[in-house]
Amino acid sequence: MAPVVSSAPPGPIIYQAASNIPTPKFDPKLETAEYFIDEVEVYMRRKRIPQEDWVIMLSQVFNQDSEQSIWWKRAKMVAKTWDDFKSHFNNSMGRM
Repeated sequence: MAPVVSSAPPGPIIYQAASNIPTPKFDPKLETAEYFIDEVEVYMRRKRIPQEDWVIMLSQVFNQDSEQSIWWKRAKMVAKTWDDFKSHFNNSMGRM
């Protein structure tokens, strides 16, 4: 008798509601600036935020830490696009 092969996934598929996705928090002791940017991009896509609004939404990310919040209040004057933000963040936080 031939073995039965199942194409079903090994366990239940669990979907996270957009409201339950944890906001990324940058910890320069544990991750690189590049990794954090990737993490934020995944977060924004999973929350279904249009890319043109990503810079606006960064306040939610950086308000979790007082020093980063101050940094963001200054940086957002320069970072008008996502590419501006990535470049500025890498230059500022990538050297930590």
